[in-house]
Amino acid sequence: MTSRRQEVLKSMGSQKVLQIELLEEDEAWKLFKNVAGPIAERSDLQPTAEKVAPKCARLPIAIATVAKALKHKENLYEWEDALERELSETFLLCCIMGHNAATEELLKYRRGLGLFRGLDTVEKVRRRVLTLVSELKDSSLVLSGSSPEQLDMHDVVCEVAIAIAFRDRGWLASGKEEVSEEWSDKDRMRTCSLVSLQNTKVSELLDERYSDVRRVNLEILDLRKSTIRVLPKEIGQLRRLKLLDLSGCFNLKVISPNVLSSLSRLEELYLYGCFNRWDWEVEGSENNPRSNASLVELQSLSRLTTLEVHIWNCSIGTLQFP
Repeated sequence: MTSRRQEVLKSMGSQKVLQIELLEEDEAWKLFKNVAGPIAERSDLQPTAEKVAPKCARLPIAIATVAKALKHKENLYEWEDALERELSETFLLCCIMGHNAATEELLKYRRGLGLFRGLDTVEKVRRRVLTLVSELKDSSLVLSGSSPEQLDMHDVVCEVAIAIAFRDRGWLASGKEEVSEEWSDKDRMRTCSLVSLQNTKVSELLDERYSDVRRVNLEILDLRKSTIRVLPKEIGQLRRLKLLDLSGCFNLKVISPNVLSSLSRLEELYLYGCFNRWDWEVEGSENNPRSNASLVELQSLSRLTTLEVHIWNCSIGTLQFP
């Protein structure tokens, strides 16, 4: 039996618990060959197989999963596909989104990162996402979720993939309720293009270390269902930001004035079910400045293509978007 939690093993009556460590490189290759079978050492496939195995990060469950998926693939191009960038990007994004993520969320992430090259319609994009997810499911890297529209993955595989995504792609995800220690690495954070802190217990997004974020390359900021209370004015300096998701942030009470209007490259904004303190004044006065965001700010977002917002007060007049 294997489990992430010792108490689970003890409750099942196990007599001895062994911790599974990362394998040495030669051990990882031996396991890969044992699971994949003789085909891994076929003369035309072995050079590619030796490149595929290290991509599993020396993790036994990842090695076994990938090797099993390739066991009956006899064509070289099928093995080379295991290294394909588009498929690996999709897998890493699935893991960043976490358990029971919706396929529609994957579409949103890939679109925000500009990963749909050569696809000019939403329907083509959606079909491509479904095809990629199907390929990952066939390889057992991604599992079916609790509904047909959702997907899941093994916990250990997910955690390793999150580490790889941060190391190789500059994509940061907490993967847990508490914010990961990578968030405290200011220099490393400057290189991140995607940050996902969904479902995390974070009340303050930035501290004094991040007072100047103009050089940060962030394109996607996902704070869904986090405990954030204030969206600080410094967020307005993220001039590369394309997607901001604050859905379900029930504790969010303040969005600093002119932050949203400063995000000139913003294409997708998700504020559904999280914020209801819109300031109805276009501009504050010297004696009574605005204390919160105004819906009128959204009119200046010329690149905005997707907006989800919950408005409780419907007597606000008309908003005109570019």
